[in-house]
This record gives sequence, structure tokens and C-alpha cells, in this order.
Amino acid sequence: MSSTTTLQPQKQHRGSLKTADPPTAPNFPLSGVFEHRKRFEGHIDEVIAGRRQYTPLLPQHIASRLIHNSFDAIIAEHPLLDLPIFAALLDEQYAALVNAVLALALRFKTAPGAERELAAYPRAYYRNAATALPELLLQDPRSVRSVQALLAIALYARDVSGSRAAAVIMLTAGASLQIEMLQQGLRHGSLLLLDAAEEAQLGRAYGVACALETFVAQRYGLCPLLDGSGG
Repeated sequence: MSSTTTLQPQKQHRGSLKTADPPTAPNFPLSGVFEHRKRFEGHIDEVIAGRRQYTPLLPQHIASRLIHNSFDAIIAEHPLLDLPIFAALLDEQYAALVNAVLALALRFKTAPGAERELAAYPRAYYRNAATALPELLLQDPRSVRSVQALLAIALYARDVSGSRAAAVIMLTAGASLQIEMLQQGLRHGSLLLLDAAEEAQLGRAYGVACALETFVAQRYGLCPLLDGSGG
């Protein structure tokens, strides 16, 4: 990227939430705990069968508690955004980003030994997020939220056992290209300037995109689109 100070990888910011909790969350949908489990799994089956497009989000109180009990841990490696920002997006049900982070949270909070039994849950929200990809790629690409959503989906896809390389490569490249286009719009005056909070979020996204590009380069031998300098 050309010289500018807008996109600087941000240092990891840690909140006050504890991260050493055991990987089981209150209200997690284990047998006999999640009262709507059969109905929820029925929705998942309908999506798999093509009779439904999306798996409904978890009830608000369960989703909120799940996120508050896992957010610091799942975002620790790549601090894409802060909890207060995501909590607001959860309230607004911002589709792609919320579903991707819910998938990460559900996968992280699954109790050891229950991975196979509960695999359908994180996979359902990953599928929701992936279903929104055409909208993310075809709408005005100069959106910090779209970049964050693509990166969150890529973070989930990266650690899926047997995940196709094409998914991680496409998602990472898509996010990097959107960062470039957004930055060009800012430089050339075709976009309104970002406020300080948006600049910080974009800086974090840039850092995560660079890290994912490094992963793609090392794993698959592809050249990064971003130069990693932050400019």
C-alpha cells in the first residue's frame, strides 16, 4: 500500500474480562441444558436440506452471555475488534460478522469430548456467514464492517479440519482488496474521512489481514497483496 498513516496494525487491547474460564459456557446447548435444542437442530437440518436459507440466531440472552464469556479468548490471537463494538453489532444483528464470531465462540466454548456431538452448532453459523459472502463482495466494498466480516469468516475457515485452501485464500484476498479500495477512496477524497474509532478498527483489520496473508503465503506459497508496512 502507498504511504499513509491510516492503516497501522494495532497493538492487542485486553479488557477486564477473564480468559482462564473452563471451555464450557452457561446455557450452552448440551443435552438437557438448552431447552430449544431439538427445534434448533431441526432448523439446521432444514438449512442442510435446502428448505431454509439461514439458521436462526441463538436467543439474545444466550448469545450475549456466550460472547461475554468467550470474546477475549477467541479474539486474543487476532484482536479484530473490541467487545463493546461487537456487542452493539450483536444487538443490531449485523448478519455476516455476528454469525462468524458466534461460530468462533461456539467452537471455542465446546466442552472437550463434545466436539462431534455439537459440531453442527458452530458449523451452522459459519454457513450463515458464508451465505452472506455474495452480499459482502458485491455491495460497496469500501466498508470497515465488510472487511471485519470477511476476516472473521477467514479466521474460522483457517482452523476447520479439512477446510479447502480456496476458502481461506479467497476470504483473505477479498478482505485485503477491500482494505486497498477503502484506503484509495480515502486518499482520493471519494469517501468521507473515518473518525478515530473507525480508523482504529481499520488498523486492527489491517493487522489481521497481514497475519492471514502471512499464513496463506507460508502454507500455500502465494504472494501477499498488502505490504505489511501499514501504509
